[in-house]
Amino acid sequence: MYVTFVKKASSKNVSFILISGSAGAMFSPAISSILYNYLGIYIIMKTIPIYYAVIIVMLAISMFLKKKAQKNNE
Repeated sequence: MYVTFVKKASSKNVSFILISGSAGAMFSPAISSILYNYLGIYIIMKTIPIYYAVIIVMLAISMFLKKKAQKNNE
């Protein structure tokens, strides 16, 4: 099996990805409704760009750490 971000994905990797996506789809409405009740739609909509920025920073850090690990293994 070939996944775009993994050259040789095992069935364990694919299962983990599917379970994670399913869990996110299941918990997202529940968490969103709780946040909506406590914070309101205005605050939630204003924090979405912050969430995206955090995700981008986390991706950048993981890419940096991956490159650093590859250099150390050479």
